[in-house]
Amino acid sequence: MKRLKIRAGGKVAQEKVERHPVEVAVETVHMTEFERPNPETGEIDLIPAFSFATAEGRGTSPEIVPFDELDEYYDVLAAAVENGVPTSVGDAEEPYVPTPEILRRELRQGEYKTQRKDAAKNVIKGPDGKPVYDSHGERVFLRSRNGRGAKTQKIRPEHFESLVEFVGELRGERAEFLELWDEHLPALLQERAEAAAAEAEGSGDSE
Repeated sequence: MKRLKIRAGGKVAQEKVERHPVEVAVETVHMTEFERPNPETGEIDLIPAFSFATAEGRGTSPEIVPFDELDEYYDVLAAAVENGVPTSVGDAEEPYVPTPEILRRELRQGEYKTQRKDAAKNVIKGPDGKPVYDSHGERVFLRSRNGRGAKTQKIRPEHFESLVEFVGELRGERAEFLELWDEHLPALLQERAEAAAAEAEGSGDSE
């Protein structure tokens, strides 16, 4: 029988089911374009990347890893499986940081806590005036992106190794995806050029 929880106002809702992260990743993995500054020219290059989610719903976002950074990204995860996940994170971000470096700084294991809220989504505070937290147990926290829209993945420790295996298997998928990338890249570049031209024309009309 599924566990139920009672909400204020007499409403009854089923407790949210947390799916295995690899199950979600397999269903959501796809190739996407990724913008990255060219180290020699400073211009923005459009490169292929894998995108995959590890959880569903609000407050989640996918991992996006460029093809040419995937090997090192995997190496960081594999080292954590072998040596243990760190319990603290690294330094602050820089203008552009490769995904494996962000992952290396953000990868840690610890308690996952969320603020307790009432039916109106207001934070509940204790007698000391501080927010009350609910504990959801241990999680492995990882992230490969910074900036707007990037969220931290929260993986149960017992699921972490299988997620790392999934990432390792992605490395063998790049050749087939690169053929599709080469086929669609001209159209992507054309769309970007047209969008930039339309934006420039719009800016000129508003002056």
